[in-house]
Amino acid sequence: MSANSENLNRIVAVLPDRDLDALLTVDELAGLLKVPKSWIYEHTRKRGTEKLPHIKLGKYIRFEEHAVHEYLRQHTNGYCRIRRDA
Repeated sequence: MSANSENLNRIVAVLPDRDLDALLTVDELAGLLKVPKSWIYEHTRKRGTEKLPHIKLGKYIRFEEHAVHEYLRQHTNGYCRIRRDA
């Protein structure tokens, strides 16, 4: 068994109730939030509550959509504008 397989098995064992297919890539999250990839990377390096929740898989970064939604909810400062094009 390769080192990568062992690492993935360890991650799956720690996160048995999570759907790994639902993990977002940096590109997907940047597209979803309509921000540059550099903004995503910058916010994974911050400290404390300002840090964007993510999972490291070796050199890869993945995001759980529900965790990102919660992060955004906590950081909207009570203001959330929904734009509807009609």
